Parts: sequence; C-alpha cells; structure tokens
Amino acid sequence: MTGKKKQGIEFRYYEIPHGEHLLALTGDNPNQEYAAESPLPKLYFHNLLEVGYCSWGEGIIAFETAEAPYKAGTLAIIPPNCPHFIHDSCPSGSRWEYLYISPQELLRGFYPDNPLFIKKITEQLKKEQCFFCGGHNKLFALVRMILDECPGSISGGFCLRF
Repeated sequence: MTGKKKQGIEFRYYEIPHGEHLLALTGDNPNQEYAAESPLPKLYFHNLLEVGYCSWGEGIIAFETAEAPYKAGTLAIIPPNCPHFIHDSCPSGSRWEYLYISPQELLRGFYPDNPLFIKKITEQLKKEQCFFCGGHNKLFALVRMILDECPGSISGGFCLRF
C-alpha cells in the first residue's frame, strides 16, 4: 500500500423545473472558493451539461486525465457525468456563473421527429470537455446574454424560459 489517500467524488444533482429549458445559477451563490485550502480537491460530477463562465479569479479546472488553467473570461463546457474539479490559485476564490442544460430535452424541442440525430449529438457531447479563453466572441456573447437575463441568485438557482 502506498499510503496515498483516495480522492473522493461527489455527485451534484440539478433539476430543471417542468416547462423550463435550463437552470441558471447566478448572483452570489456561485461566488465561492473551490478547494483553495485543500491539497486534495474533491472531484464532482453532475447530471446535466454545465456551461460555466468565470467572471473573476484564476486557477485550474481539472479532469481525470487533463487540466487547464482558467482566469476571468474563461468559458468551460462540461458534459454530464464528467468528473472534474476547480482549484483556485488565489485565496479570495473565484466567481463562476453556471447554466445547466439537458441537451436531450433541448434538442427534442428543435428536432421532435429525429431521435437518431438527437442521440448522435448527445453522444458527441459526452466525448470531451471544452475550454474557451478567447477568440469565440459570438459564443461568449450568447452565454453572457443568457446569464444577464437571469435574475439575481436565490438558493436553488433560476430558470429561463425561451
């Protein structure tokens, strides 16, 4: 036995209320330190596609096999059931805002008669994580507009109707 501690993993369940297309966590709730004090950050995963936008702070976002630095302005797209963690490099933490989306439900609204296409797209989404730190101005603007349309934070988040 090597004496190394096993890293824990946590499941985070998010529910999109009936009739809504996404769950947005904005305001002060997402403003937290992510494992800045811990030498062994805990991996976590969630049931929905996560679109995270870092508005301030810096550190790393890590997966089981890769990691990437983040800073203010980073956009991270993380598929459902993908273990990851955020580790701040500054003691004041970082501020992230999140959109949680069910790709299957969203696509079903656009392609109700094409379940094979929906399956193909959702399988592709599961294959890798995406990080954007610049150069994708239209995508950044779209995510920022959606987040800006969401009201301030209340425990449990908010939903946005299209």
